[in-house]
Amino acid sequence: MYHLIYRWFLDTMEKKSSKAYILNGLVLTAVFFACRILTMPSCWYMIYTVYGTEPFTRTGGIKYVLIISCGALDSLNVFWFYKLCKGAHKTLQKLDANMNKSEWVSALFFSFIFFFGHDFVIWFKTCEWF
Repeated sequence: MYHLIYRWFLDTMEKKSSKAYILNGLVLTAVFFACRILTMPSCWYMIYTVYGTEPFTRTGGIKYVLIISCGALDSLNVFWFYKLCKGAHKTLQKLDANMNKSEWVSALFFSFIFFFGHDFVIWFKTCEWF
């Protein structure tokens, strides 16, 4: 939520070409994918495992509300993710070929750390990278 507000502030201040705005959009796209798109199969698997069971059939018409609302929300999530990917692709094409790639990769990496918070930093420190 805060990252969307941060993005809105950058947009309002007309900083759409800043590195912070670009990184925010790329990280937002990646996090949206991880949190909204990757979780869809597990949600539908859970619905599949309870579908047809006795407690599920006792719910009456509510079972159809569950399935229809999940389908509608998943459709919207796929549509929004498509729009995010389209915007990210357009942004990446605009980036100048002369930009320092390692600088962008490190900035993107630390943006992920900022997005995922303290837990990711703890996990990263426990890994034996060096």
